[in-house]
Amino acid sequence: MSSAVSNGVSPARALGVTAALCLAGGAAGAVLGACLLAVLSLVVDGPGGFPYVVQAYGLAAAVGGVLGGVLVPLSAWTLLRRVPFGLVFAGASAGTAAGGTLGLLLSGLNPLTAVAGAITGYLLSAAYLHRRSRRAALRHGGGS
Repeated sequence: MSSAVSNGVSPARALGVTAALCLAGGAAGAVLGACLLAVLSLVVDGPGGFPYVVQAYGLAAAVGGVLGGVLVPLSAWTLLRRVPFGLVFAGASAGTAAGGTLGLLLSGLNPLTAVAGAITGYLLSAAYLHRRSRRAALRHGGGS
């Protein structure tokens, strides 16, 4: 028989789910990072402007991918255990995009502040989803 952790999930399954969360979070983060740079390009140079080299989009995607690949599984296994995966990705992506865009625009187009804003937006959306799931569980008789 295979060993199981205390909640009945096998270590192999937990590892597989974590790997899938890393990949999905990394992909979503990469797309959001590149899109945030596209917003910057649009704001700075208007439609049709392309002042940034392709490598800059790669860097933005890499930073977003690493952050998504770390934050999504971490929050999914802690704060967001009871939140459906689709809602985690939709809500976290919306929070990340909003935070990154606000950070970018309010900082005078500073890309480091955009990254900080994106992380803040992600964390705020995760906290909101966690709170919402706890309220729903309490309404329906679930605890913790």
